[in-house]
Amino acid sequence: MKWHRQLLVALSALGVATSALHAQVGSPSVADSAAAVDQAAKDTAQLGPRQRYNHGLESHRAGAWEEAAAAFLGARDEAGADTELRFRAGFNLGLAHARNAEALVEEQPQEAIDRLRQSAAWFRDAVRLRPEDDDARVNLELVLRRIQLLADQLNQGANDLEARLDRVIDDQRGLRDRIRQLLSQVEAAGAAAEPIAFQADFDELAIFERTLLAETGTISDLAGEEWGLLEGRDPEELTDAERMRLAQLHNLDLYLQRSRQSLSDARRRLRRLEGDRAHRRADVALAELKRAREQLLDPVTV
Repeated sequence: MKWHRQLLVALSALGVATSALHAQVGSPSVADSAAAVDQAAKDTAQLGPRQRYNHGLESHRAGAWEEAAAAFLGARDEAGADTELRFRAGFNLGLAHARNAEALVEEQPQEAIDRLRQSAAWFRDAVRLRPEDDDARVNLELVLRRIQLLADQLNQGANDLEARLDRVIDDQRGLRDRIRQLLSQVEAAGAAAEPIAFQADFDELAIFERTLLAETGTISDLAGEEWGLLEGRDPEELTDAERMRLAQLHNLDLYLQRSRQSLSDARRRLRRLEGDRAHRRADVALAELKRAREQLLDPVTV
């Protein structure tokens, strides 16, 4: 598969102190880059967002796709108002996931598809930030076609969508219950205890919530792919079951978008140590995920 030119090389390094851009000097060998990545991985917590981005480039050059993606994600999360960094980090997240997917195709095709869906999500983010950027748009189209090709090869059916949504619902239910348990622990610690003493516990739950948020986005993309295939056909050729499926997928997306907002709110509350509010938002997210799942039930069942 021929990738667009920007998928051949990651976007250039970013300056650390200012918003000016510059290319990194020199082209380190793979061995040198790998050694630098191993050393840098020990203290990435001390890196600023632009330094994290440049560390991601080093990892990318070394072929360490997962480490590159982690560094780009950290830079993207901490970019704040730095729109240039947000765009570049998101674009290169799409690139890193695409590269990783290609390395997994032969032995783990399903995992490769999952990585490609993550890639597509980040290229969509890049297109949203810069609608005029042809590279991000073309790469998104290429990744989506690659997903469709691999999915066809695996003969994936609609049940994959339902199964993934069921797993997210179970995981979100478990997370909501864990928040409730954490609140009980904080209460049992007494009035003198501060939520900050449970920072690590709140952070762990926030990370898990972010994982579920990403998976819900993947499910939304998966549904969108199926919807696009049906919508692109001649309406007169669609069966009654396929027309019903189109309506189901449309309604599914509405509830998935609501659930993603609630999941994001719950994660934000957890990061702020606002346990009660996080629990309420997590419970709302669970209810919305259930409503999303109901849209895929057989009408007779409903």
